[in-house]
Amino acid sequence: MRKHASLILAAMALSLGAAPAVFCGEPMAVYAAARLDVPDNTGWDDDNECIAIWDEVEGAKQYEVYLYKESEDSDSRSKIAEVKVKKNKYNFKKKMTSEGDYSFRVRALAGKSSGDSAWSDYSESTWISSSRATFNDTKGNKDTSATGPGVTKKEEGGATSDTDSGTGLSVSSFIYGWQNDANGWWWKNDDGMSYPVNCWRWLDGNRDGVAECYYFGGNGYMLSDTVTPDGYHVNRDGAWVEPDGLVHTMQSK
Repeated sequence: MRKHASLILAAMALSLGAAPAVFCGEPMAVYAAARLDVPDNTGWDDDNECIAIWDEVEGAKQYEVYLYKESEDSDSRSKIAEVKVKKNKYNFKKKMTSEGDYSFRVRALAGKSSGDSAWSDYSESTWISSSRATFNDTKGNKDTSATGPGVTKKEEGGATSDTDSGTGLSVSSFIYGWQNDANGWWWKNDDGMSYPVNCWRWLDGNRDGVAECYYFGGNGYMLSDTVTPDGYHVNRDGAWVEPDGLVHTMQSK
């Protein structure tokens, strides 16, 4: 009889819209999956303006990152890349191939036991100059099979005081222009063999006819963010600048 009365009371409570506090004799709790923290301290690496960085998030399996390019008036952004990475940084060099301001957002991705974080705010922007954008865009220009300057050198016929040739260069590999290896940036002359040494070169790097001036040291590598042996300043992109940062340019076309 008591059991029958309990069932009647429970039915009355449900009919009145009251939720039962007890189910099968034990309290029933419903838990929502906890979300990961939003990545903090988004920004750009001090030594490389193409590397996005942020704080690690505890419990994150990986991170999803969106790269944006800002409009010239900074009123809008366009998403130009998205990646998923396991580390709390990513080098967007290959996506930064035109001059302008870039920013990014990131979120932490979780496993099955928790929820993904919300998106971070937009990072502060990083400025990519035309010369740096050209460095980044090395498609069809980078010769990975050739050995550049900075190695034991051999004299080539016709070499002058401001050009030299690295060992291992193949005449059949007639790729010239900006080259990059583990030691830095250098310029291969259009003979496909020699490169400038201990001299300045005006180079039309940004494709709009405006050349900038670069200094190549004794090993053939471009100097950057320093004062050249003859007393001039070059910025971190290697371009000749005034002490206040003004870049020297020359119309080459």
